[in-house]
Amino acid sequence: MEAIVVLTPEDAGELLTLQRAAYGYRQGEGLGSRLLGLVEQRLPAAVGTVRLFTGERSTGNLRLHDRFGYRETHRTPTPGGYARVHLEKPVPIPVTGTRD
Repeated sequence: MEAIVVLTPEDAGELLTLQRAAYGYRQGEGLGSRLLGLVEQRLPAAVGTVRLFTGERSTGNLRLHDRFGYRETHRTPTPGGYARVHLEKPVPIPVTGTRD
């Protein structure tokens, strides 16, 4: 396995929390961008917001999410002494009812 994406539906399918990870040796190959793009293309039509989080020290992830239009909503402390950065992005619901 090279990467993993975990999608957790919330609020009756109108919101999706996304967790994504790629192994360190694959970083810098565009895998994160491809995964995020694929997930966004295949979102169920009812999803209006996508939320995700990353560590404050994960500057590459923060840049990637910024490029994709995610905005920071808040930070929470972790037992490890760093902050978890929470981000979200509104996703327009297509007129056709599907994103495919």
